[in-house]
Amino acid sequence: DMDLADYIMKLVGMDETDNDSKLNIPIILEFKSDGNYEMSVDEAQFETNYNNFLGSFKAVMIDFMYDSMIEALGEEGKGMSREELSEAYKEEAGVTIEDYIDNVMEENMNFDVVKDSMKDANTTGKYKVDGNIIDLDSDRCTFEINGDKMTLDTEDVDDLPEFMTFPATLIRK
Repeated sequence: DMDLADYIMKLVGMDETDNDSKLNIPIILEFKSDGNYEMSVDEAQFETNYNNFLGSFKAVMIDFMYDSMIEALGEEGKGMSREELSEAYKEEAGVTIEDYIDNVMEENMNFDVVKDSMKDANTTGKYKVDGNIIDLDSDRCTFEINGDKMTLDTEDVDDLPEFMTFPATLIRK
């Protein structure tokens, strides 16, 4: 699994400590006996994880909007309730803060958009093992196997997406 929650928080300009939920991308990495491998995203599990994440992320975004509004209003905003802030936002923008967040999330964060971007994670290639080193095409990783867990670590991966971090733990299924 790769966790995207912190990456998404950074993308929207928020501190990742504002969100304690996780958005795991379940990665399937299959090593075949002929020296080929296939890597793919478990789409059904990812959709479940994504929808669960959006529920908690929406609450964080709403809190962020209210806090931003209070900060923008200065002293006047500090004494206002959420209802008053929401009404003021509605007068200015034509929608409540909650409706605004719903619209933004629907337009920019619906699963179909994310699913299309995950297709790039589906790859095939050649692998070679030498001791505790595995070469996945041109990427060299050290690995350790402990029971059903395989931990990959590397500093030598080309074009690694920002959200992918190492060491990565794989679990045998």
